[in-house]
Amino acid sequence: MSDLKRRRALGESYSALAADLNQRGLRGPNGARWYTASVRTLLQC
Repeated sequence: MSDLKRRRALGESYSALAADLNQRGLRGPNGARWYTASVRTLLQC
């Protein structure tokens, strides 16, 4: 998660982060794909 926080601090959008996670085949909460809102929620915790 620290990589995501770093990339976000550098100005990368939540949607770009979600797209990258999905492209790499990483699944989000509950095994679902990543969405902008799920990345935002994760990083705001």
